[in-house]
Amino acid sequence: MTDDALAPTSCSAPCHVPSVPHQLVGVLLRYHRIRAGLSCSRAGQLTQIPGQRLQDMELTRKPGTGQTIRTLLHTYGAPEEVAQSAVALMSTHAGGHHHQISAGALQHSGWVPALKAGAQETVILSTGPLTPVVDLAAPGARLSGSAQHHRRTVLLLQESVLGRAPAEQLASLVRLINSRSLTVRLVPAEFAAPVRLVTEWTLTAWSWDGTVSERRRRQLYVTHVLQRAPIGRNGAAALADRQLIQAAMHRSLPAPASAHHLRQAMQRPRSWVITGGRRNPAGTAADGPAARRPA
Repeated sequence: MTDDALAPTSCSAPCHVPSVPHQLVGVLLRYHRIRAGLSCSRAGQLTQIPGQRLQDMELTRKPGTGQTIRTLLHTYGAPEEVAQSAVALMSTHAGGHHHQISAGALQHSGWVPALKAGAQETVILSTGPLTPVVDLAAPGARLSGSAQHHRRTVLLLQESVLGRAPAEQLASLVRLINSRSLTVRLVPAEFAAPVRLVTEWTLTAWSWDGTVSERRRRQLYVTHVLQRAPIGRNGAAALADRQLIQAAMHRSLPAPASAHHLRQAMQRPRSWVITGGRRNPAGTAADGPAARRPA
């Protein structure tokens, strides 16, 4: 599936996978409500909107109108530009059940903190520049009074990026590894993947029964391509993204070996080259044992 040839944007009901705009807005509403220290019941009292309806919007059971979304975000103290972004997303994709959207609204910085706070697990695949990766990989702020859950962030980084990335960006990744905020697994340079950034967010705003179908229902994929609006996908429309991440995970080095190579790249970012899964000084023997890849 190419980014220029988007799959059909809607499906026929009933569908257990939420529409992408509803999923995104639900995450945003939940994030700002919890950040404001409000329960659904208290938010309902302040806005005269039934608390059950607010919960249904957050859980993507029922969509909200643009005016309702704006009222709630203003009550929660969200910036006006965040409210405008959410309303624009819903109005642009009004009607239908959308599993794939190209949304300039996603470029707004307000979405990333909400996704970080709402994700139980985040997997990032990067085959290009590291500039946005460091920000995505950094842990989000803990929300006061919210139910805390284990958050896991894995970065699948193509080895060839190590030879191009500035040392300070590699150092930022090493600091995240040392603080146990991030797991990095290097993907071999020959792994066939287009230059892009794909993020898999496994969101926590639904009941969890441990099944594969429930996990798929909770997953949202956001693909970033240079000089294009991000593309949001879930459900069947996200199959190509899901398969790409799974293939990269299967081919990747174990985390300890990856961290070792990353630290070496940080120390010698210009004079070393990637060869066969190990970091070697150009024209010399390998430094240290080679890490074996999983079969």
